[in-house]
Amino acid sequence: MTINSTSDSKRKTNFRAKSTTQTDQQRAQEKARNVDKKQRLNAAITATIEKIDDLIEGLADEYGINFSQACNYVHLGGRVFKDHRRPSIQNAYRFCWARVMDGRWKESDGGKKAEAVLIINKMKPDLCDKDKYKGLSDVEQSVLITLLQEDRDKRETGIVGKSQPEVRLHDICTTMDKVGTELKNLHTHSGFQYFLFGCRDEVTQKSSPIVLVSQIGCDFVSQYLKVEPYMLAKNFNAFATNRAGMGGIIR
Repeated sequence: MTINSTSDSKRKTNFRAKSTTQTDQQRAQEKARNVDKKQRLNAAITATIEKIDDLIEGLADEYGINFSQACNYVHLGGRVFKDHRRPSIQNAYRFCWARVMDGRWKESDGGKKAEAVLIINKMKPDLCDKDKYKGLSDVEQSVLITLLQEDRDKRETGIVGKSQPEVRLHDICTTMDKVGTELKNLHTHSGFQYFLFGCRDEVTQKSSPIVLVSQIGCDFVSQYLKVEPYMLAKNFNAFATNRAGMGGIIR
């Protein structure tokens, strides 16, 4: 009788055949197949992302909204951004056509906008035919693409004039909030220590001195430089706005 059994018969033992060991050549072939499969998958994913980007860029350019807004409108769970999105002539033609047709761009504007007005009007744009751009020369295409790229750069970098202090203050606050969050995440995940000081460079600006510092960074500033981090930021602000060097700070 076997253990844990009420039967006098012997337990049957199932013998499994030993797996054969792969040769070096077989392992190399299997590895090559896996690599090829991953490469093909990556290529397919990249092509899909580019198609999605092109569709969203077309929507954003045609209706004058930024890329992230267009992503939200089509309810993408995760926003898809190209690292280096270069405008195509299809999108550039549609972008310029819309601004010429609604009167935002006129010949009196001068520069490339005036050139774009002439180019669009030359194509007899009774409607925005997606194939009309094929009749443009390389120089004309370059003008339209440049205008679209300049518009994207302006919207994505938040470039504003000095006559808009509230907008500039908003840009500073939102940007530094993002920087602070990323530094905290980096510190939490990898133990990265940091201290970062920022301030305005003109007294007409409304932003206050900014201090982003980890605990060890704070200890370093207070113990090694013998000054509290916030006081150092205030002195940095005085130095930058007075343009008077250490004498201006002391006074």
